Amino acid sequence: MPKLVHKPDKTIPLEEDDSPENEHLLSMGETNELLRIVLNNSKRPKKYPSILMKTFEYSKTFNPFTSHTQLTDARRILSKYQLDAFEIPLLLNFLPVKVAETKGLIPSLTRLSDDQIQAICEDIKNIRGYIK
Repeated sequence: MPKLVHKPDKTIPLEEDDSPENEHLLSMGETNELLRIVLNNSKRPKKYPSILMKTFEYSKTFNPFTSHTQLTDARRILSKYQLDAFEIPLLLNFLPVKVAETKGLIPSLTRLSDDQIQAICEDIKNIRGYIK
């Protein structure tokens, strides 16, 4: 039997503006909003790829927010903490309210003290109350 050898793909050099630090990662709610805008502004509404529609339905199902204002307010509240770019969307997706839950769902937050994580959880409790 021939031996399979993996050859790494050639990489495309990143420009400074393409670096991950300049990326804005999206939560389920933000993904849902973006896809809704794309779908509403399409010139060919019946020609959507099935993966686009499935992604839209998935993001709609798991989006805890009911309005753009709720979503932007929640992101603004969480942005006051020194969080990595990927942590805010995860917090917006999970909305954890306990320190242990938060650490379990987002292990990178273990770099913060329990008091800092508790403050984040308190803000998330307020966000949850606001979106209900």
